[in-house]
Amino acid sequence: KKNSSVAGVSLLDNGKTLRFSYAGRFSSSTVSAASYEDVSCTLLVMKAPGLVSSQIDTTRALDGLQRAAWGKNSAFWTYHPENGLNITFNSK
Repeated sequence: KKNSSVAGVSLLDNGKTLRFSYAGRFSSSTVSAASYEDVSCTLLVMKAPGLVSSQIDTTRALDGLQRAAWGKNSAFWTYHPENGLNITFNSK
């Protein structure tokens, strides 16, 4: 429940918010970030419906900020080929 940040993944708001920065974009010995698999695992744990995963998978840079909500959870994200996926999950 403590706020922390490691390799582009941040836990915020005493464990209620989880943010992935640059997911899938950077993964090297000098820069590390979460993978798309990390985001997929989070979606499974949060029991996101398939529609949410599909929305995330098909987001283009032109689409801008996207949002989804299910149960007590919500997410918002952007995607750009140069920056990867930036997504934030929140649980009420």
